[in-house]
Amino acid sequence: MTGELPLVSAEKLVYRYPEQSEAALDGVDLQLMRGHAVGLLGPNGSGKSTLINVLIGLRTPQSGAVVYAAQKRPTVAWVPQDYAFYPELTCQENLALFAGMLDIPRGEAIARAERAAADCVLQEFLDRRAKHCSGGVRRRLNLAIALLQRPDVLLLDEPTAGVDPQSRAFLLDRVREFVSHGTAVLYATHYMEEVSAVCSHILLLDHGRVVASGDLGSLLLTPSHNGPFHNLEQLFMHYTNRRLRNSGAAHVLASSTTSTATPLGCKGVAAATSQPARIGRPVRDASALPVGNVFHVEEHTCRNGRIADDRLGAGRR
Repeated sequence: MTGELPLVSAEKLVYRYPEQSEAALDGVDLQLMRGHAVGLLGPNGSGKSTLINVLIGLRTPQSGAVVYAAQKRPTVAWVPQDYAFYPELTCQENLALFAGMLDIPRGEAIARAERAAADCVLQEFLDRRAKHCSGGVRRRLNLAIALLQRPDVLLLDEPTAGVDPQSRAFLLDRVREFVSHGTAVLYATHYMEEVSAVCSHILLLDHGRVVASGDLGSLLLTPSHNGPFHNLEQLFMHYTNRRLRNSGAAHVLASSTTSTATPLGCKGVAAATSQPARIGRPVRDASALPVGNVFHVEEHTCRNGRIADDRLGAGRR
């Protein structure tokens, strides 16, 4: 992309789920550069979610490596496709909870929660329980929680799923803004027009392999049997063909530890748990997950949907 070193790079990643004959990732390379957005594309079961899980440290590849910038380890935040917050808490309480988990002073945590709410235009919904918010507001809350970390690298997995056109336009505008301010973005989606709108580069996977990658404009000009591609969808269908795909159910089952009900993300990623009503503490030995802190579910609880720990401060009702 440029002469600058990538913030995060994947090198020849190979990952195979237990008892699966076909590798979910088979020699995948990827570079995430400051100030660039890469569109992650592929049919169902092509390896997109597996790649994200490897990048954030939830899965360890059998071979290959994820390499981070040597001069300063980047902060990586993940916005999963599923809602990663506590539905019984208000928007403000969710932001206060996750800001309180960061290893920063309380005043800074409060300021970050306020900034994230403003950046995602959540002010009028702060006192509303997340479960009573619209799909668009929930998507913005999902994003706001990731922004608490002030990430250098932002991994977005279907960030506009189920939202109305206004919310989609808002979220795409925010992604462009992040990129213009130097954030490296990986944008996984099935919406070709979104990738065309916000991404300068793409990585197209099929059956765990990279079938096309690089500068989007250059790829569109690559001659096919009918000349240059008219749009990204035509390029996509050219490389993956029209055959219907399985949804990757076996991989979904193998990935079931990443519970949809469990909030994820603090200086990287939090370990998933089947007990979403309990709030954890950061574990300092996070060697198993190289991206950041892990949260064990053991100490603090929510009572009637309200935070039960005074140390979390801001947003308590």
